[in-house]
Amino acid sequence: MDIIENELLIASFNRNGAEITSLKSKKTGREYIFPGIPQFWSKSSPVLFPIVGCVKNGKYTHDNTEYNMHIHGFANYQDFEVLNTTDESIEFILKSEGRFLDIYPFEFELIISYRLVENELIVGYKVINLSEETMYFQIGGHTAFACPIEKNEDRKEYYLMFENLKTLDCSRIDMSCGLLMEEHETIPLSEIGQYSENGILKIEDGLFDKDALIGENNQTNEIYLLTPDQRPYLSVKFDAPLFGIWSPRDRVMPENIPAPFVCIEPWYGRCDKREFAGELKDREWINKLGYKEEFYREYRVKIFFD
Repeated sequence: MDIIENELLIASFNRNGAEITSLKSKKTGREYIFPGIPQFWSKSSPVLFPIVGCVKNGKYTHDNTEYNMHIHGFANYQDFEVLNTTDESIEFILKSEGRFLDIYPFEFELIISYRLVENELIVGYKVINLSEETMYFQIGGHTAFACPIEKNEDRKEYYLMFENLKTLDCSRIDMSCGLLMEEHETIPLSEIGQYSENGILKIEDGLFDKDALIGENNQTNEIYLLTPDQRPYLSVKFDAPLFGIWSPRDRVMPENIPAPFVCIEPWYGRCDKREFAGELKDREWINKLGYKEEFYREYRVKIFFD
């Protein structure tokens, strides 16, 4: 386990998947990351690469060759190496080195970075194309944030808040195949006085019965979690064009107990639509890099202290 810290926060990481497993207040000891309890979900914060979501029938085509691909790709199952580290930051690297060519026909380096700055954790994604051809990929986060954060509280009393958004245009997954449906769902958001420019949504039981809430087309760039008295305790700020919000469906949990976390996920890509029939390069929200070109994006997790 690798650890970084500053005067306010301490964070722990697993080299398998370059995954953050803990983010705590040094003053109160409060934990903001779900620790990965198999009863609910075995992960804490997997990195989604080189795809986000599912490819149709678990297969995709590149240059007329068919490849198999697991949901959310393969990076979150790989052992990363530590590239650089300081007291307050750490970088992990995954080098392809020919190991994945049977499922992904590109050579690459993937660098995941974490940096603590005051009350924020800055998460960076860097992709470097080492193939002498155009590389196609998607990448995204899947961090599970503790919700509720206090004992004896109920998740259904908590809220999501969306920066500068009053109505969520929500894409939905066909749970029989893991692919996106054409139909959208419009979810009206409520207002609260001190954040009148934003919209809030209560995390009621059943909110995730249709799987993740998926927002496309840059609808917002910051999503907050609020306590039952509508105070923010963390936010995720991003420039990604898509986001997912997810927790396991309530009805599959033991004794209908809701999972004690909500994932807020900045995405640079998403799953295929049910009707998709193209090659990898034709996928919606695909990213591409020329030889030795680099892609870098980051998002920020901000902790609000009492």
